[in-house]
Amino acid sequence: MKETKHARPTSLTLRRPTRGALVVPRPGAPLRPRALLAGGFLVALLAVGCGGDAPPPAEGDPGAQAVPEETMSPAEESPAMTEEPDTAPPSTPTEETRPAETRPRAEAATPEPAGEEDAPVELESATGVLGITGTEATPTAVLRREEGGSLGLTGTPARELMALSGATVRVEGRRAATPVGPGLEVTGYELLEIEGSAPHLGILEQDPAGNWILRTQEGDALRLVGLPQTGLHQGMKVWVIGQMDAEEQFLVNSYGVVAMGPAS
Repeated sequence: MKETKHARPTSLTLRRPTRGALVVPRPGAPLRPRALLAGGFLVALLAVGCGGDAPPPAEGDPGAQAVPEETMSPAEESPAMTEEPDTAPPSTPTEETRPAETRPRAEAATPEPAGEEDAPVELESATGVLGITGTEATPTAVLRREEGGSLGLTGTPARELMALSGATVRVEGRRAATPVGPGLEVTGYELLEIEGSAPHLGILEQDPAGNWILRTQEGDALRLVGLPQTGLHQGMKVWVIGQMDAEEQFLVNSYGVVAMGPAS
């Protein structure tokens, strides 16, 4: 029987690697965690050294290290920003800082328009024949107008007009309410005609000799002849109808008292 010789097993001596030495595992040998980390570091180092892009580590590889993505600074992301011009409005000078010659002058106060009470009231005039209406206790003068219709008359001159009933006059005044309806508040009048003649209206005066003189509204002085000496006095307001004679005396044909006036 032939004797079979067994080969002596070769002994493998393992040396402890020195600190910093790179240990490459044998093919087929199981990889340890420390070896995996060393291998990943080597691959990354080779990729950086060669200037190439290293392949991304496999997902789940414990030796993979996340490489931060390059970020751009705000200056690189957008074009250079230019400074915006200062658009703030210029400050407005105040009254204290504004030069005296450029300060607005104070405008003179505008007078306020006159009120309705101060506004002049337009006067109206009317012509017609005088009459009296109402009761004896409260009579009212009326003017029967030439164009038709009548107006009630009030005011102080209206008292004189009642003494001229039947005469033709022209009155002037402001519109007003009267006991007989719309009318005029009389401010003045002109005596036009009595019994178909033009009368003279004025104030009686007496000269030192006792002769009557009529001072008319126009400013004339008529020496009256034929006027009675009794029942009359100076200051009376009367009307007279007559004519002038050769001696420039007024011969009275008729007369009437309009207002008694102050007694002398």
